[in-house]
Amino acid sequence: MKTTQPISRSEIQWTIAPVLAANNDPVRPEWIRIPSQGECRYTSLRRTYMHGLVRSGAVKSVLLRRKGMKSGIRLIHLQSLLDYIESQKP
Repeated sequence: MKTTQPISRSEIQWTIAPVLAANNDPVRPEWIRIPSQGECRYTSLRRTYMHGLVRSGAVKSVLLRRKGMKSGIRLIHLQSLLDYIESQKP
């Protein structure tokens, strides 16, 4: 019976390259969370602006929360956000 030897840390090849789908496109999430502070990493939009887009109905969003809870997690459909940005081009 053949036994395998553990791999040492020096043998591991590390990368910072983005994960690619089968068609070599970078993997993008379908839903993103509104940032707790600062800017969205996909669009550079600030939190306040993103909340305004949700309130106006310009982008699709959902609120995930447990039954009976007042607060939850707001998720925005990334493609609808990107479509909105694209529609603002002159």
